[in-house]
Amino acid sequence: MGQSTLEYEADYEYNKTSSDRLTLTAPEDLSGVSETISGDNRLQMTLEYDGTALDAPAPETPGFSPADAVPYLLYDLRASSPDEVWGEQVNGEPATVLRYVREGTEKQVWLAEKTWAPVCAELYIDGQRVLRCVFSGFQGQS
Repeated sequence: MGQSTLEYEADYEYNKTSSDRLTLTAPEDLSGVSETISGDNRLQMTLEYDGTALDAPAPETPGFSPADAVPYLLYDLRASSPDEVWGEQVNGEPATVLRYVREGTEKQVWLAEKTWAPVCAELYIDGQRVLRCVFSGFQGQS
């Protein structure tokens, strides 16, 4: 939102064979708002709150908003080859950094080398960082 910074916290449930679900936990005013992301079409999302469901329009640049960054990052990790890979430290721990570059956009994802769980990610449009994600409590499935 311009030069302002907004912070959100969310729980994200990834389901490899079905729809994913993102539920906001902070800020308190938005806590409980959830989004279901279609497993068949990542652009198809439904917003839900207190029993009301609405079809959500796709963002102008899919994968670069708080609403759809995580599903698109997971999709890139699963289905795309990174354009660059290197190692660096994150919070004193070794990490592998993957960079994906596509038509004016860039994503960098840091993965913990011990577990391969995402640690953080930064998303850029036309060279300007528009979103930073920090992952905690990541539980992968075998």
